[in-house]
Amino acid sequence: MALIWRVSRIDRVASESGLDDVCKKVHWIAVKTEVSGGIAYKGDSTGVNSLAEPDSKSFIPYADIKETDAINWVKTLLGSDGITAVEEEIDKKLLDLKQVASTRGVPW
Repeated sequence: MALIWRVSRIDRVASESGLDDVCKKVHWIAVKTEVSGGIAYKGDSTGVNSLAEPDSKSFIPYADIKETDAINWVKTLLGSDGITAVEEEIDKKLLDLKQVASTRGVPW
């Protein structure tokens, strides 16, 4: 399954640089689920990214922000190396989970 990015929270301040309801931090989670041997394994990574000072030319009012906007901000801040690091961390967690998985049952 593909990696899914979600925003769990956005921290904001009432006013900054002459703009209202300014986003300051984005709290995110990236999740990937894999099925192996009929068992679903879930790996995730969480983080918080601080946003740059607001720019009045590209400012999006808080009420108009979409989750995709916030995810794009996070991915831009992480850059391709950071995104790859998140993906690798999750893949390692999934591999570790699959290797230590135990099964249950009886032999008859």
